[in-house]
Amino acid sequence: MYRLFDQPKTDSNALPVDKSFDDKVLGSILHERVLALSTYLCVVGLLWGFASSFIFWKRGIIVAAVPFSVMGTILLLAFVERMRWLKRLTTINLFLATNYVGLLFVSACSEYRESTIEFHFALICLMAVQLLGMKAALRWFSLTIVAIFISLYSPVVADGQLTLGNSLDHLVSAIAFAATILWICEHAERSFVRRTAQLQRLADLDHEKSRMLRLAEETASIGHWRLNLQSGETVFSDELKRICHLPELDHLDTLLKRFDSPGQDELRAALKKASVAESSFSLELSFVQDDGERHITCRGFSELGPNGNVEAVFGVIRDETRLWETTQRLSRKAEELNQLAIIDPLTGLSNRLWFRNQLETMIENAMHQQEQLALIVLDMDGFKEINDTLGHAIGDLVLIETAKRISSLVTEKDVVSRLGGDEFTVIVRSAESIDHVATLSQKIVDLIREPMHFENTKMQVGASIGISACPDDSRSADELFTFADTAMYDAKFSSKDVSVYHPSMTEELIHRKKVESQLSEAADRDEFSLVFQPQYQIQNRKVIGFEALIRWNHNGKVVSPADFIPVLESSGRIIETGQWILDQAFQQMKEWQDAGFDTRVAVNISPVQFRDPDFYDRVVDTLNRHGVCPENVDLEITEGAIISDVTHTAATLKKLKSVGCMISIDDFGTGYSSLAYLKNFPIDQLKIDQAFVKDIPHHDDGTIASSIVVLGLSLGMEVLAEGVETKEQLEFLHMHDCEFFQGFLGSRPLPAKECMELLLRQQQSDTPLEFA
Repeated sequence: MYRLFDQPKTDSNALPVDKSFDDKVLGSILHERVLALSTYLCVVGLLWGFASSFIFWKRGIIVAAVPFSVMGTILLLAFVERMRWLKRLTTINLFLATNYVGLLFVSACSEYRESTIEFHFALICLMAVQLLGMKAALRWFSLTIVAIFISLYSPVVADGQLTLGNSLDHLVSAIAFAATILWICEHAERSFVRRTAQLQRLADLDHEKSRMLRLAEETASIGHWRLNLQSGETVFSDELKRICHLPELDHLDTLLKRFDSPGQDELRAALKKASVAESSFSLELSFVQDDGERHITCRGFSELGPNGNVEAVFGVIRDETRLWETTQRLSRKAEELNQLAIIDPLTGLSNRLWFRNQLETMIENAMHQQEQLALIVLDMDGFKEINDTLGHAIGDLVLIETAKRISSLVTEKDVVSRLGGDEFTVIVRSAESIDHVATLSQKIVDLIREPMHFENTKMQVGASIGISACPDDSRSADELFTFADTAMYDAKFSSKDVSVYHPSMTEELIHRKKVESQLSEAADRDEFSLVFQPQYQIQNRKVIGFEALIRWNHNGKVVSPADFIPVLESSGRIIETGQWILDQAFQQMKEWQDAGFDTRVAVNISPVQFRDPDFYDRVVDTLNRHGVCPENVDLEITEGAIISDVTHTAATLKKLKSVGCMISIDDFGTGYSSLAYLKNFPIDQLKIDQAFVKDIPHHDDGTIASSIVVLGLSLGMEVLAEGVETKEQLEFLHMHDCEFFQGFLGSRPLPAKECMELLLRQQQSDTPLEFA
């Protein structure tokens, strides 16, 4: 049995729910109980009217007719107006309660006091049931009835208004009347309990839904709001207030002002549109908070009423800050990956992949616009030696500086790329002419060749450039690159800075590649051999040494060194082959030394071989293994190898000189002749290139040759002339104090066996050799 003011039980561990909903549920329960009590009172009034009609039939009819007439009128109005059942019940009970008050007033004013007493007795029974409960009222029924009768009827009997018999009659009728009320109350109470239980279950269910909704919103960072267009009231969820950092939010305009422009204006326009006609919206909003910028997604739609008009606008707000931040991080990572995919991380230039894509695109644009496009392929000279001697850290700095120097000479519309290693490319858009591109290429080479300074180290590198043009050479990206690459190799092999592609270069490159492939197997097939060209003292015509020269015997033919030495250098096999030459030359020296001939042997050292960081150790190791005298070893180095890296050259030459080796400058006068390195380097001999000897004495070459002789002698060096083929040349050189010579006039290069015979003949005869 529920009391009038009993409160529904709540779970203390449950999450808090909407207070307005609690108030509604509590109000609904109280309203139901008030209605129930009003119903009881109305029933009592009806019963009292019927009972009174037997005694006071006129007044009873009137009293009983009033409730019935009023109830009938109210029911008729309720159904006509199509009121909901709760509104009907409320209206009926209110009118009945009002009628009961009138009935109570009439009874109180009646001249028959027992009527009032009987009515009050019924009323007290009703209140006992409501206050004590049905079970308690039944348990103490007899005592309650007697107590009530004594308290109410004793005064009446004492006054003589009623006899005891009449009083007992009244008591019996009162008991019957009270029993009827109890029976009605019992059944009404059961209905009331069921209704209250239903309301409680609905309240609990709604509480659980509210709790689950709150948990779902907190988990998903979603808040909701609802704008009632009729009342203008807006309801906000707690999660929405938390997301927007507005704990005291109570008005929609406050929420709108929270967002930054132009999002705020867009949301206002969307709300205005949704309030007028059915529509939906989805907006990206943001606002700035102390902990940083917050990013919000706002979605909403119109709610239509039964008549099709917009009654409310419902919306949700979701905090997308974490998602936005994650998206931004992923975007940055994607951008970094994209950059890594198309950008060389060391130099910041385009890489091979992006170069290829750009080349194809730019060729297509050039064809469409009828413009000429040129491709420059650049390969650095001497970079490998820098990496090997100074380390990759310095090598990376050289690459970065080279990229900067190339980029400084081209326009913004041109594309500079690093393909890998020390290879670069430049796509020249709207090339004026191939000569213009060649001039630009030469400027690039000259700028790269300027000294670089890193960590107190001065170094120089060179570059070889090949050029191809579109559409003159090809309209294919692959062919255009191949042709430019071919021209670049032509520049390397021809010792030129820049070479423009010509179709004949392809055949030459194919030939070089074929030679390179054959050279890779030459050593294993024992196709290399050494010959020795005698070197003579001009004064006494005696042999003072030999120059070791390599020969390649391939398929029964002797291949000229001019055809395969550059290939060995470009392929990097010259280091391996150079070591083989040292071994063979020193082994032959050892045989001559054991035979009693104290003669020196000159060995040509390739620039690539000389720049090898292990070159000095290789020479010393070879000397020790063969046990030859270092003073009889003449290492011939070109001018280009000497000046490519002055620091490395000076250190290496000093170490070789300290061992006892002789240092000669080969082909002097054809390279970067400089008095500075002649004075600062430990050089023992200058070898006049045959280009300055072949036309003596008919042209000005004699002047150059004689000047070299004077220069060498003034510096305390020996001077040897190469390529002497006539007596006139020899006499000229002798007249200008040149000390030594070699050439066909003295002898062609000879096998080691014939050199031994030549030494034996010279040992056995004191007569100077006669040259034909």
